[in-house]
Order: sequence, then structure tokens, then C-alpha cells
Amino acid sequence: MAQSPIKLIPEKSLEKAVDILKAIGHHDRLQIVNILMKDECQVGVLVDILGKEESLISQQLSRLRLRGIVKSRRDGNKVYYSFANNSIKKIVKSIISES
Repeated sequence: MAQSPIKLIPEKSLEKAVDILKAIGHHDRLQIVNILMKDECQVGVLVDILGKEESLISQQLSRLRLRGIVKSRRDGNKVYYSFANNSIKKIVKSIISES
């Protein structure tokens, strides 16, 4: 039997990709990502837009930040979030445009 010329994804890269897809594969997190693709946003604004509890939004933002999808900056007592990874932005745009 001939060997296939197809190269498999290295395990480390595969795990990272799966983590990222899991992170954006949630209704609230995908909506947050969609909003942040357009501009930086303060947590309170996300709460107002999504109509969810601040604790839930903060929890979802934390998961996205840990995966390197979003980044945060503090200005006084306000925390602002923005998109951190342009490669992931391209993936999300593609997914959303196909819907």
C-alpha cells in the first residue's frame, strides 16, 4: 500500500487549534468575538449589548483571553477588551459570512 502524501497536523498544533475552536464554539463567546472584531469594547457595553449578567460576560471574556483570542487593558476602574489574533479573526469572519 502506498503512503499518502498528506501531512497530518502535528499534535501540539492540533491541540491549540481545537482549544481555539472550543473557545469560540459557544453562543455568548462567538457573539462577544463578533462585537470585538469591529472595535474595542468596555465590559459594561458588552453587558448592555448582549443583555447578560456581567459575571457571565466576564467569565466568557476570561476564557477567550486565556486562549489568546482577546486581550484586555485597564483604564482606571474600567476594563476594555479587543481582538488579539488576526488569524482567528479571519476564521471567525469566514464562519460568520457562511451562516
